[in-house]
Amino acid sequence: MFLIMGCVFFFSRLFLRALVPVLTDRFFQTKVLYVASMNDQVVPIYSGLFTAVSHPLILRALYIDGDAYQLVVFQK
Repeated sequence: MFLIMGCVFFFSRLFLRALVPVLTDRFFQTKVLYVASMNDQVVPIYSGLFTAVSHPLILRALYIDGDAYQLVVFQK
């Protein structure tokens, strides 16, 4: 996941090249969903949500485990 976030790496270019036809197909209007977890200690949130790319058909979600984070943190 770290290599995909950098746009100069080989795998990130392959991923972006594969993503372009999916997002530009006007017939199917395929939506892409990226989900990241607040509890993930290996993959950072910006990488899990693939924040390097912006498109109206890209949806993002953040999983927050209720046992790990108290409700008070998100109320402030």
